[in-house]
Amino acid sequence: MHDYLFQLPLSEAEQFITGCVQRAIEALGNQPSNSLPPTPAKASLCASNLIRTTDVCRILGISKPTCALWRNEGKLKFYRLGRFIYFREEEVMAALNQPKHLKV
Repeated sequence: MHDYLFQLPLSEAEQFITGCVQRAIEALGNQPSNSLPPTPAKASLCASNLIRTTDVCRILGISKPTCALWRNEGKLKFYRLGRFIYFREEEVMAALNQPKHLKV
């Protein structure tokens, strides 16, 4: 591996870094994502309406193991982004209104 040391004026360094970040974002945008639901725009799955497991547990009044069980049983729809699991707040709130079936 070659180590290079170079000096750039601040404005050129900013342009270089900005270009690298833009290319990385474009490359991520061109990759197919199997973990996200098909939506007209990925903007509909923005971070403002995504919540973590701890929030789901607090809203539903359940433990983390129960949340994982419900998630695996399909009672709670979830989204995996990298190694993290998220839930849509609207879908969790809708789960509150689902009728509870007792096992006999």
